[in-house]
Amino acid sequence: FGLEAGRKFPTASTRVGGSNEADYTVNGIYSTEINKVTFDVNANITRLGLDEPNLARHQFGWAFGVSRPLTGPWGGALELAGTRREGAESTQQLLAAVSYTVSSAVVIDFGHAWGLNNASPDTAVFAGVTLLFK
Repeated sequence: FGLEAGRKFPTASTRVGGSNEADYTVNGIYSTEINKVTFDVNANITRLGLDEPNLARHQFGWAFGVSRPLTGPWGGALELAGTRREGAESTQQLLAAVSYTVSSAVVIDFGHAWGLNNASPDTAVFAGVTLLFK
């Protein structure tokens, strides 16, 4: 079990899709592994800095994920996730990802997400690098 706190800095203006306000998040994480398959459950609350009319300042998020090694340095993951905010439609998405472990300190991942309802973006493609500093 883990607890994570985060802050989004107000770096993007509303002209380019940002809020120009700081957001604060607390995320609870539970993970377990059974026969080399990892199961993750996340639940979080975010206090949004931008005060919008008719919308709550708090957003709740959730995610259920499963991941496992595939072959050699390759791994795969599936995740179902969503958000809930009073005054807005809830979002839901399905994500599929592949990872490549370069070393014990570097993992590259990429994948695709599909929106499962009208409030979610239809599709998204992503890539990233995770670095572990020892």
